[in-house]
Amino acid sequence: MYAFSPVVGWAVDRFGRIQVIVAGIGILVVACIVAGLAPGDNVPMLGVGLFLLGLGWSCTLIAGSTLVTDEVEETERPAVQGLSDLVMNAAGAVGGALAGIIVLVSSYGWLCAAALIPLAVLVVLMSLPACRQHSNMRSM
Repeated sequence: MYAFSPVVGWAVDRFGRIQVIVAGIGILVVACIVAGLAPGDNVPMLGVGLFLLGLGWSCTLIAGSTLVTDEVEETERPAVQGLSDLVMNAAGAVGGALAGIIVLVSSYGWLCAAALIPLAVLVVLMSLPACRQHSNMRSM
């Protein structure tokens, strides 16, 4: 998840925040498909799926954090970033608990399919006009 952070940070600066978030969403979709279709004993395929999961997470997290930094006044930044981290960690805790339940009652493949739901919500949110602010565009 962290190994490619410098490369992702460079991509955020080079190509723009929104573009890297969209790429991250695409990577996460591919990760769900690869990991979800992998047989339980296919370690290389699961490894690729989990690698893509970490890379997609890194793209969306770094680009999203950069958007927060760009759009929030310096005096408000610590509180907003703290709230952002709180929400992210709470969502991770709830997601982890739900993931266990989904795998218990169905399968890992169904968990990967269910993970596509928040990605679809993210795609809708990314299409909102508020995501088209000046700082979201690529730097020239």
